[in-house]
Amino acid sequence: MPSYDFEVWQGDSALHRVKGVELEKPAHAWEHVNALASRFNMPGCRIAVKDECGDIAILVGARTAKQMLAAAAA
Repeated sequence: MPSYDFEVWQGDSALHRVKGVELEKPAHAWEHVNALASRFNMPGCRIAVKDECGDIAILVGARTAKQMLAAAAA
């Protein structure tokens, strides 16, 4: 099962990192992005999801993620 790293950034500072999260499907990363966006819902916060090679799979602002996921749920 592939693993992903989740990082929350504000400017050039990393506020939070979670490494090696195993996900059955890459789409399941959005559940984790939603949780991080709720926790770090501040101006300028970005959430990066990196695959096992270190490549960015998802890069989204925390507020944008919340809006996207709310719209998808409606």
